[in-house]
Amino acid sequence: MTRTIHTPIGPLRATTDGKAVTVLEPCTESGDSSEHPLLLQLERELDEYFTCKRHSFTLPLAPQGSPFAQAAWRVLQTIPYGETISYKTEATLMGRPSALRASANANGRNPIMILIPCHRVIAQELKSLRLLASKSRIKQQIEHGIRRVHARRGLRRRRIERVCSSPCGS
Repeated sequence: MTRTIHTPIGPLRATTDGKAVTVLEPCTESGDSSEHPLLLQLERELDEYFTCKRHSFTLPLAPQGSPFAQAAWRVLQTIPYGETISYKTEATLMGRPSALRASANANGRNPIMILIPCHRVIAQELKSLRLLASKSRIKQQIEHGIRRVHARRGLRRRRIERVCSSPCGS
């Protein structure tokens, strides 16, 4: 079941298997509009997140990926709202400190953006991680959308974090 959710960063396609959210990704046009309760709750929670009323999500998640990617995504879900970690820290938390690039690649394959917050991981040394440049487009879209929301509401940001881990300046 799929639903297109309109957000400040553009339309997002959400998919559920009936028990959990399986995909949340950018899309270019409106598609199906399933009325599944899980997708309706996701839409409400995303609206609250983008209006700074929510800092965490309550929905069950079921991303599909390799065991290594699953481990990387579990670590991402432990990063508190408003904080960031480096890819090196993520790899260390996974118990694989030498798997820096592999954890970065797993983050790039994250099928549930925002809810699994890959945008809270930053490169400690961009020089050694040029492969991440292609993923910066999504981060820029999120940051741009949040700036637009704040501009419309006349809010001043204290700071815009490098990877938009905190849309409300927290």
